[in-house]
Amino acid sequence: MAEQETDALAMLAHELRTPLSTIVAAAAGLERGGDQLPRDKQRALVRLLATEAERLARLVDDIVAAAKIDAGQLPIQLTDTVVADVVADAAYAAQTTAPRSRSIDHQASGDTTAQSDPDRLRQVIDNLIDNAVKHADGSVDVTTRRLEDVVRVEIVDDGPGIPPHQENAIFEKFRRLDSPASGSGLGLWLCHELVNRMNGRIWVTDAPAGGACFVIELPAA
Repeated sequence: MAEQETDALAMLAHELRTPLSTIVAAAAGLERGGDQLPRDKQRALVRLLATEAERLARLVDDIVAAAKIDAGQLPIQLTDTVVADVVADAAYAAQTTAPRSRSIDHQASGDTTAQSDPDRLRQVIDNLIDNAVKHADGSVDVTTRRLEDVVRVEIVDDGPGIPPHQENAIFEKFRRLDSPASGSGLGLWLCHELVNRMNGRIWVTDAPAGGACFVIELPAA
């Protein structure tokens, strides 16, 4: 157990150091020669700063939430939530910092009001869209709709998909796929924990056209 905890801490330290290093390098570049740089180069550096700062903030939020879950101190405030609005905001925010080669599309239909904690739901959607963007070849399609007594959110990417027989394992704490795009191993576990605490379900399956399809269902209000 001690070895696993040491490995997990080393993994988190690496994940924190990566965006920090990029932020420091980009800020130094702007400080040294920002006025002399071409406008497109300035914009690229500012975009990089925003992207990595968002990545860092999301990782810190995940670490804090994970610690609270382990301590049994994570509050969940369930209320009537228009899920489509939460998802639309998350998709828009993700598009502003996603690589230009990635497109994020969101479609909603029906009354998508569900019982959830809107802040924790946003954290879940942010993590799932970020995960999809990392693994996508070009596009991420998000849909929100009412299905009888649940509201369903599907997040589909056109990447390589989930390796066989890993559909449950990827939701384990600190589980990382053998992929350059793998993150801290906290994000999907946290999504699973938060959705369960909102009386919902989350799973992953193969997308019809290839890639992965993450599905969330929450009780309709």
